[in-house]
This record gives sequence, structure tokens and C-alpha cells, in this order.
Amino acid sequence: MKFIKTFVHVLKKSLTEPKYYQDILKTSFWFSLKYLLILNLVLMLIESMILTITILPTINKKTELIKNEIIKQSKDFYPRELVMSINKGQLSTNVKEPYFFNPPEIIKLLQKNTSDNILYSNFITIDTKANVEKFREYRTLFLITKDSIVVPDRQKNMKTFRVSQFSNNFNFNLDYAKYNKFYLKTLPYINLLPQIIFLGLIIFIILMPWFGALFLTIGNLFYLLWTTCLFWVFFKIKKKSVTYYQLFRLGMHGITIIILVGTLASLLKIDLGIGLFTSFVVWMVFVFKNINFQSSSE
Repeated sequence: MKFIKTFVHVLKKSLTEPKYYQDILKTSFWFSLKYLLILNLVLMLIESMILTITILPTINKKTELIKNEIIKQSKDFYPRELVMSINKGQLSTNVKEPYFFNPPEIIKLLQKNTSDNILYSNFITIDTKANVEKFREYRTLFLITKDSIVVPDRQKNMKTFRVSQFSNNFNFNLDYAKYNKFYLKTLPYINLLPQIIFLGLIIFIILMPWFGALFLTIGNLFYLLWTTCLFWVFFKIKKKSVTYYQLFRLGMHGITIIILVGTLASLLKIDLGIGLFTSFVVWMVFVFKNINFQSSSE
């Protein structure tokens, strides 16, 4: 209880009383660091509670929908008539080519996310007589030839994987029966998807505040490294006898306003831009006016 009262006292003073900062210079660095860690932890716990209230009640329903859609799309994903064989580094099929494999849902997704004037008409095109240059002509996401698999890269060019890289002793056949056997083996895991996601979310909610508080505090300290430099240069220009360490220590409590307002703005989805930095500078000016640096001890 005393611990909580101390934290609330320091939070209130750091946020509202510039004269309190004189006392901060008499405490240790670890006092201020512990304060920052606890402040960030409290805020992360609040965000974690909000996440729990808003997401957990509906997560099972949403993951059930995802699971059912995966089952629906994957059950008959592989064409029943298609047999693909790799023999001595060469691919062959039993169907008339070019063979276009275009699941409707995937085609809709491809066309919806089309960018840079690239319109994909096909998902997978199999043409064992074609060369890699046919890739653009077929407007396909994947082109499978006799000895290559061609895919787009991040620069919207082609990236080729050679089937001939397999050993000459490697032989493989894929048909609907083998695909269905694989599908049936994975089905129990697909059915567990809602429970896995729910458990993962619970673990994330439990761990998020602790790791989040640590990373936020590290971020705060890096932020103070350069902002303190600005204040230190200003005092040097004014020929004031102030150390970088003193200014940094004051900033460790002055940054409270940025942490609180920034968190609130993030929750409300408000972009404050340079407003956070400005508010920090204005507050620190008030603090500096109430500090007698010569009488403080580090």
C-alpha cells in the first residue's frame, strides 16, 4: 500500500508541481528509472484491460468463422483431375496445357490487392512447354514450366526456382488422393485453431504489459538523450552552470506529460504531431525556472 501511495505521490508531483523537481535531484537515478518503469507498466496494464474487454468476448466467434472458411476453401482446393509428376528434374502433368488453376476466392483477393497496374488473371498456370518469358503474358501469380517455377519478386520482376535442382533420383507424384490424405491429417489442427488463437491471445495479454513497459521505458530514455542535449546546449549558451546529468534526471519526470497525453491520444486515435514535444518543452521551462541547480546535490 505504501508503494502505491509513493508512486501516486510522485506521479502527481511530477505532473503538477515544478518546485518538486528540486527534490528529484536529491534522489538516485534508480528512483527515477523505477518510477518510469512503473508508470509505463500501469498504462500498459490499462491498455491490456481495454484489449481484453473489447476483443476476448468476440474472439471465439471470429476465429470460428476463420476456421470454417479455411476448411471450406481447403477441402477441395486441389483439382481432382490434376496429377503432377517430377521425374529426374522434369515436371509433367496429365492435363491439357496451359492449365489454369483459379480458385474464385483467391482470384478475387488478387484482383482486390492489385497495384502498380499489374492485373493478375490467373493464380497458377502450368505449361511445361513454355519458357519463363510467358510469365507476363499469362498474367499469373505462379508459372510452372517443365523445369522452373516463376514467381513475382518485390520489384515486380520475375524470380525463378529450378525444378532441376532436385536430385535425379528424386521422383514425386501429387494428385487429389495424396492432397486429401494430407488435408485429413491437418484437419484436427485446423479445428483447434480457435482454441490456439484464444490461448495465444491470453498469453499475449499477460506478457504484453511487462515487455511493453520495458520497451517503452527504453524508448523514453532514448528520447531524453537528444532532448536533454537541446536543453544542455541552451544552458551553455546562457552560461549557466548545469550538468547534462541534472537535466536528464529532471527530464525523467518531466516526460510524464508526454507519456500520459501520448497514451490517451493513441487510444483516441488522435495525431498530436509536434504538440507532444512542444508541451514537454513548455513544461520543462516552468521546471527550470523553479530549480536552483547550485544548491542541488547529485
